[in-house]
Amino acid sequence: CLRLAGPSQQLLASDRFGRLALHYAASASLTYKKAQGCAEVAAACLAPCAKLAEQQVLHTDHDGKLPASHAGQLEGADVLKALLAVGRSEEQLTHLDGDGRLVAHFAAQRRTPATLGICLADAGLALQQLRTRDRHGQTPLDYAERHKHGDWEEVMTLLRPNVP
Repeated sequence: CLRLAGPSQQLLASDRFGRLALHYAASASLTYKKAQGCAEVAAACLAPCAKLAEQQVLHTDHDGKLPASHAGQLEGADVLKALLAVGRSEEQLTHLDGDGRLVAHFAAQRRTPATLGICLADAGLALQQLRTRDRHGQTPLDYAERHKHGDWEEVMTLLRPNVP
């Protein structure tokens, strides 16, 4: 497991954007906002070795995004669950990308209640996430309020009781 060879080595190879295969598995369906098939691809990327899986979930692309940041934009929560199951879930959920955004910012912006629910499941962590402002001073609640369509009401139901 520690000696990478063949297909395992390819899982840590990044492209010109600094993204691994796992970044693409977590965002492969953004065009359609559906998560169909993404969880299976993410699981295949994470399967070879626990140490390798941890390296993948903590790898940032050139925008400072972890695979979890990409998964936060998906309609389904299966990909984010798979990423968090690898471990270091608090680190993944509280990681700031290059613009100071958390997974919760992306989930609120894309109005993905299932994913946002995972982000806010831990009460102490939820408070920290909801208070986090990006480089423009915006919180996840601000993102949700700016994008009022789709599952907006369900997202607001998740956000408002947690807002300090």
